[in-house]
Amino acid sequence: MFKSEPIKETSLFNHPKLHQARAINKLSEALGDLKRFFAYGSLQGRVLFLYFSHPIGVSEFSLKKEQILERMREIYKQNELKKVIIFTDVKAKVVPVVVEKQKKENNSYNEIAQGNFDISHIKNKEIKRVFERIKANIKANKEAQND
Repeated sequence: MFKSEPIKETSLFNHPKLHQARAINKLSEALGDLKRFFAYGSLQGRVLFLYFSHPIGVSEFSLKKEQILERMREIYKQNELKKVIIFTDVKAKVVPVVVEKQKKENNSYNEIAQGNFDISHIKNKEIKRVFERIKANIKANKEAQND
């Protein structure tokens, strides 16, 4: 009979993507002070993208790229991360911000009221004037709607 390799079970705690994420977090220690702007990292093909929460992080990374890469190489070798993650280039980006489109408010509505309610029983003159203005607005809206 043929000898077969034992089947390795992949659990949540032993998933390759989890090991990859841990390796990226370990490499992010090389950022030093820039770590406060570091949001997350992702591996796309052979390029490691480091996402920063602010554009300052990206500009600082570009200024200190050689020093950061040197520290990353040291961490890479010390922690034997070659088994987990392999990349040839490192790029920095700002975390994409999802901008919600503002909904255009539709203020048009169908006026149901006719503006012909009775206000003869109102004794207070100020309140009566307010209701007369309301009636006039309703009638104006109704006419504009019919046009």
